[in-house]
Formats: sequence, structure tokens, C-alpha cells
Amino acid sequence: VKLPRRARARWPLVCVDDEIAWIPGYRLGDKFKVTEKTQRVVKLTLKRP
Repeated sequence: VKLPRRARARWPLVCVDDEIAWIPGYRLGDKFKVTEKTQRVVKLTLKRP
């Protein structure tokens, strides 16, 4: 996923180790999607100020 250049410096990213898990408003990393094998879930919500 490519973020617009002007958004990169201020856009929040959720990372696990060295991998991007979620780019709010864009996508969830494939490795972090909920599947039938998922055992635990963390729900994150981003609220704009």
C-alpha cells in the first residue's frame, strides 16, 4: 500500500516487531487478518481528534 507522500510523516502505523499490522484507513496486513484459526483478537479503534 502506498500512502500519499504528504501523509507519510503523520500517518499512524500499527507495527508488530518489524511488520506493519495495520494502516488505519487503508488496510490490515494479511498476516494479521482474523481467520477460523484465530485464537486471540485485539480490537483497535482510531478516533480523529
